[in-house]
Amino acid sequence: DRVYSPKGVSPTLTTFSLCVPKISVYWRRVTPRECFRLQGFPDSFDISEESDRVLYKVIGNAVTVNVVFEIGRSIKKVIGSG
Repeated sequence: DRVYSPKGVSPTLTTFSLCVPKISVYWRRVTPRECFRLQGFPDSFDISEESDRVLYKVIGNAVTVNVVFEIGRSIKKVIGSG
């Protein structure tokens, strides 16, 4: 419901239940699997045991895999050169 551009572009995906991104001419919610993909999790990551509500909370608290990798690599460089 928060569209800031005449072209219908939203600045971010929000956690508000009423804010759903517009895809083409239809409005639809991003699925839990799509959220996990956006965070860098592989499709093989098992999310079948949890409800959508729990999955949205879990992924909202996740850190992007690539970010963690780069932080670890930077730490390794500092420790290795020290």
